[in-house]
Amino acid sequence: MFALPLSFLFGTLASFAALALLAGGIALLAAAVRGALDPALAWAGAAMVLWALGGRCIVMATFPRGEAPPPAMRGGSGKKIQAPDGSVLHVEFDGPAGAPAIVLTQGWGMDLRAWQAVRRRLSERYRLLLWDLPGVGRSRPPADGGYSVVRMAEDLRRVIDEAGQQPVVVVGHGIGGMMILSLCRLHPDLQGRRVKGIVMMSAPFASPLAGAAGAGLLRMLRWPLLEPLLLFALLLWPLAWLLSLLGYASGFLHLAVRLCAMGRAASREQVELVVRSGLRNKPAILARGLRAMLRFDESKTPPRIPVAARVIGGERDRLVGPATLERLAGMIRGADRIIIAGAGHYLPLEAPVQVADAIAELADRAGAAGRTPERPAQE
Repeated sequence: MFALPLSFLFGTLASFAALALLAGGIALLAAAVRGALDPALAWAGAAMVLWALGGRCIVMATFPRGEAPPPAMRGGSGKKIQAPDGSVLHVEFDGPAGAPAIVLTQGWGMDLRAWQAVRRRLSERYRLLLWDLPGVGRSRPPADGGYSVVRMAEDLRRVIDEAGQQPVVVVGHGIGGMMILSLCRLHPDLQGRRVKGIVMMSAPFASPLAGAAGAGLLRMLRWPLLEPLLLFALLLWPLAWLLSLLGYASGFLHLAVRLCAMGRAASREQVELVVRSGLRNKPAILARGLRAMLRFDESKTPPRIPVAARVIGGERDRLVGPATLERLAGMIRGADRIIIAGAGHYLPLEAPVQVADAIAELADRAGAAGRTPERPAQE
């Protein structure tokens, strides 16, 4: 739910709505105890309290049931990387040593388990490097608490170094794709030598406010509403966490995630996984990352990318719309794009088979060609 500013805004407002529902219900019950209300309003107050504390069950029943996600994959071959800024990065390896290497970076607010279905599909043929972003999952945040996409791009470079001298294909979802763009600008020497191909998935090339649904309104609300809410999560994170737990219990967070970030076929299991992933992390850390994204701009970088590239998006992604991804693909020489019908923002969860196959095809092509081939755009 903390993937990008739009989902954060919807999720926070949904949690405040849950708090208002609970407070209103308690007020009605208190008035009923004092004899100031008729029984009908007392029952309404009880219903409001019950919904605020357990409405999740009702909300989840309105979503289609899907296949249960595969068990989360962790452990096995892993390593901790100490960064100069004090952060400690948790990296995991999967797949046969010596196989073509792929680095997977998930979106903000989720740990490396976001790739669990994609990981299972790719690990038979490829050497996978997966990692938790600073302060998320099993990685520790920077000592000074400073966050920027540029800093995390340097962390990505350190993860790439763990592949040794083997060339890699770098895949990024959401903020992971943003980091790839910054990496290409900061380390052009890696392109073609170490990085043979890139896959950017549901990733903007500038501030995510520009490509989201209702972008004009979002820009108007940034300073009077969005930035203050981020400061609230940053400075009063225990209260923000409790508020999120109330949003979870009421089911309002699930509604917010489903409506603003996921596709029409998103199942209750997928929605639950996204919401739970956000709750596992400290709101202050998530707020720092979101503020870093608001200050991101790599709009001049895509034309300078010389390696094989692919842009993937969801047809119903309201956080990073297909039009933004089409522009991004058009700016990279020879890049193609794939828009997955009916899918929203969380492609590794919503469409893992299509995502894994698209990554594998690009990795095979990049490894065989060693250069950027001319390719037609795909829909």
